[in-house]
Amino acid sequence: MKPLQIDFISDLVCPWCVIGLYALQHAIEELKQETNQQFDAQIHFLPFELNPDAPPAGLEKFAHVAAKYGLSKAQVLVNQQNITQRGLELGFEFNMEKRSHYYNTFDGHRLMYWAQLSGQQLELKRALFTAYFSQGKNLSDHKVLTEAAVSAGFDATEVSAFLASDHCKTQVRAHQLQVRKWGIQSVPAIFINQQYLISGSQSVAAYKKALKDIANSTQV
Repeated sequence: MKPLQIDFISDLVCPWCVIGLYALQHAIEELKQETNQQFDAQIHFLPFELNPDAPPAGLEKFAHVAAKYGLSKAQVLVNQQNITQRGLELGFEFNMEKRSHYYNTFDGHRLMYWAQLSGQQLELKRALFTAYFSQGKNLSDHKVLTEAAVSAGFDATEVSAFLASDHCKTQVRAHQLQVRKWGIQSVPAIFINQQYLISGSQSVAAYKKALKDIANSTQV
């Protein structure tokens, strides 16, 4: 069975990206169990910035959502409850009361690009999601990014030096351009074998069916 290449396009401050990733991973694990580990899907993360112009202090959560999406505080709180419940069902803990701002995530995406060189993107992605959504930390802060990376198995000195440099800025911008060329305007989105696009956060069952159908269609 040929492995599937999954480009997972997301931002680090997008709660539905967390839901989508965890549901996708559950779907992959179930398919592996059903096929005696013959099913293989490799996840590669690509950057998407929801708030590229966010100031260093971030954008206050309720004011930003009201301005961008026209949602009231009451509506946001209901959405947060739904997201928290979905997270619990998938094994992720949202602490939405700790999440007060949306932050610029470009340096986080740089770090994610760097992590692919050592094959540790998934571990870092989950650590960054935890730092923001479970702990309410500022993902534009290099100290926070370094702490998250260390928890994912990286060396603190190497991470700090990387973040202080300009490394990988050009590569991240190139990936963002590629995502725009694919016509992706919202996240999460997954692009499978650069041919099949699945938009939005789906259920485990929906991801599972899509992956299975695509895997069967690509067999020789």
